[in-house]
Amino acid sequence: MKNQLPKVVHRQIPTANSPFGHNADRIIRCDGAREHEHLQRFFVTKSELIDDIALQTPEIERRDVELIVNTILQTMTDALSQGQRIEIRGFGSFVPKLRRGRVARNPRTGAEVKVPEKFVPFFSVGKELRERINNGPPKDQAYGNDRSPWHE
Repeated sequence: MKNQLPKVVHRQIPTANSPFGHNADRIIRCDGAREHEHLQRFFVTKSELIDDIALQTPEIERRDVELIVNTILQTMTDALSQGQRIEIRGFGSFVPKLRRGRVARNPRTGAEVKVPEKFVPFFSVGKELRERINNGPPKDQAYGNDRSPWHE
């Protein structure tokens, strides 16, 4: 069952515990193999991010929010592809790092395969974000597996 589709969970996020500060019907996709249920990852898609921003800023239309988000992401992509560093104070920084070439093995045939060197985007978390995550709300109010609105 390795090629199993991600589980789709529909949740109502209550206002008090919402990281976005409002009620929202959400469809959350959970990736994770059955044998690693405790390691499930939760993520927000770009369209969900756009919807959340549009809900927080009712004076801006959703299509304008979508244009803004796409412009920001495209500008960041262009900067990284040109070898530039992106720093967002309090959040973190993105930098293209060179990954050396190596010799790997094809898992199916066992044959050696040369993997060329390439640049990969690398993210370093900022001090304020790291502190906020580590020194966040008290444990009984934090989003853990037992308190997360996205966890079954």
